[in-house]
Amino acid sequence: MNMEWQSWFESMFLDPLTSFLDESIFRIDVFDTESAYIIEALIEEDRYHHVQVIPTGDELIISAVAKSDGATYSRKLMLPHITTPLRIVHQHSILEIFIDK
Repeated sequence: MNMEWQSWFESMFLDPLTSFLDESIFRIDVFDTESAYIIEALIEEDRYHHVQVIPTGDELIISAVAKSDGATYSRKLMLPHITTPLRIVHQHSILEIFIDK
């Protein structure tokens, strides 16, 4: 793992706001594999719809509309570098975003 990604992992997981957002909006986990970084978001299909993934420069925005009140909830991740195209899979309430190394 390069230093830029290492620094990002440390800041994301040591930030107390991350835990709060995981409980109040939707949970996000990040995995580092040999070929890709994988971002998983738990977006329950019975609670949310209209899920969007928007990569912009060094940011990745994941948003979804709540079925209960129609409000849009978003999580913004600051990433060191996003390569496109992203591979995105959304099934069984788990959104997986693959960022190739």
